[in-house]
Amino acid sequence: MKVACLFALALLAPLPVLAQHCGGTVRAATPAVARKDPPKWMAQHEAIRAKVAAAPKVDVVFVGDSITAHFSDDDRFARLPGLAGRTALNLAVPGDQTENVLWRLDRLPLEKVHPAQAVLLIGTNNLRGDDTACDIVAGIDAILGRLHAAWPEAQVVVIGILPRGKDMQFALERRRAVNAALAARTDIRFVDPTEAFVCGGTNACGYYQDDLLHLLPAGYERLWSILRPQLGY
Repeated sequence: MKVACLFALALLAPLPVLAQHCGGTVRAATPAVARKDPPKWMAQHEAIRAKVAAAPKVDVVFVGDSITAHFSDDDRFARLPGLAGRTALNLAVPGDQTENVLWRLDRLPLEKVHPAQAVLLIGTNNLRGDDTACDIVAGIDAILGRLHAAWPEAQVVVIGILPRGKDMQFALERRRAVNAALAARTDIRFVDPTEAFVCGGTNACGYYQDDLLHLLPAGYERLWSILRPQLGY
């Protein structure tokens, strides 16, 4: 019943965000419920909300989509060198786009936790549609605004959009443009994953699943190897 009520409230969507530098209404920067299987997505949101409300001391929070969500699969966080022994809270949900993350952050009791660091990896699902690079950056900007407002003392680390698809060329120009815009920010630490994952335009390194999007365990080890120095672990 609670999930159904939340879904009904979610339909009362906020007015679209206007980002003048993108030339009009920016869907990617307007909080929204996921369009695919909203009841399941809402149940996932409720589970995350309960985790945040009950969280003990948290060292680092992870925010993002399926790549981020599966980072903690199989108790991986407890085994990663440097992260083992720290308390990590994963708020990511598979399939999320920037607008879905915004909707969730607006409805989580973020004041309950006080992480020293936050890690954001989001945007690859926005590449599937017609969002421009400017749109995606506007969405990420909005997320970063939420994170800085909720945890002003936290260090925020942003991982750029990973290479993906055939020959690692999927939405190449948009991906490069988004990552370049993020790299230019001075209020975050930025991790560009391109060189670490492009592997000569193949999957010979064994980082990706067959869909050339989601990561295998070796891919997460590689991701951690470039993220860890930015976290100082």
